[in-house]
Amino acid sequence: MSDYYLPPEVLRDVLLRLPVKTLLRCRTVCKDWYALIRNPNFISQHLEKTLATPSPYALVRARALVFEDVGSCNGLVCLFDGVSRDESDQLLIWNPLVGKSVVVPLPRDSSDSFSAGHCCNFGFEYDELRKDYKVVGIMSLELQLQGQQPRAGVYSLNSGIWREISTKGIRIGLPFDEPVAYLNGVAHWYVCDRSKPLEDTKRSCITTFGFEDEEFGELMLPEFGELMLPMFGVVSGAMMRLQDSLSLIDIAPYPEDSNNFIWWVWVMKEYGVGQSWTLLYRVHTGDTLHGLVGFRMNGDLVMATDEGSLVTYDPESEQVMDLGIHGIEEQEGESIDSVYMGRYVESLVLLNRAPVLT
Repeated sequence: MSDYYLPPEVLRDVLLRLPVKTLLRCRTVCKDWYALIRNPNFISQHLEKTLATPSPYALVRARALVFEDVGSCNGLVCLFDGVSRDESDQLLIWNPLVGKSVVVPLPRDSSDSFSAGHCCNFGFEYDELRKDYKVVGIMSLELQLQGQQPRAGVYSLNSGIWREISTKGIRIGLPFDEPVAYLNGVAHWYVCDRSKPLEDTKRSCITTFGFEDEEFGELMLPEFGELMLPMFGVVSGAMMRLQDSLSLIDIAPYPEDSNNFIWWVWVMKEYGVGQSWTLLYRVHTGDTLHGLVGFRMNGDLVMATDEGSLVTYDPESEQVMDLGIHGIEEQEGESIDSVYMGRYVESLVLLNRAPVLT
């Protein structure tokens, strides 16, 4: 027997503790290691160990891509190339560490009312109950403006097909590219019917979609969530995840200076309980910080500057720190949104699939 022999169970336990990049190199050691690391059970167990260790936020930078981020979970990033709004558009599920991706066929049907040429909102999450990664595609605002019912479908990575689902629970149409926040296996969108007056309490809501039950619903907004300072006339809002809580951001310009904004950051202390909404920050960022990208684990805001750089902003001390991450500047000096921020963990998911895009 070799002096270097390890029992299979010990070897497996050792490999399960290694980071993804090291495991990718270990595939070349021998055929047995190659087969083990690509084994679906090994991939699942490695992900479980990774998720058991708290992971910080990670920044995934796309230098020259025009893809929109749909979401990320378990080491996978979902991206949508929706610039053309035609059959050339692509929806991708990508693992950047292992260099594998899946091209998701865009939903189409004979009526062409739910297809690539229309404005869709997408969401991406893992269905823990069925051990399946899913994409939800929703077309609501455009159809509602035409007097039609919203339509939606769910794509299963396991089956590779779309299924149309009920849109009961969608009260207000989702504008295209509305930011989405993920928490507890549920996607959240802040939606607003701007045809209704500010005084109408049903003008806005939080639309939800559960990836396990595949049902749409609503969550309560904070009390006077859209009317904290009516004189400012809130112009937009967004859902985000702040640590392990759901966060709502309302944004409004100063009446005297439209280049200066006030940001209200609300946090739902107890998920699903409308009365638990708490105003965490009221932030005046001046005229140089214009885009909230996300939050750090300590609660600091990560924002974009006019030059396309990323900075952190401490709402208590009002200190700004440059992260050294810069966007892409267009020819006329305008920067484009080239940085995506989200929770990210290493995983081997998709490693055993045939490569589509590397």
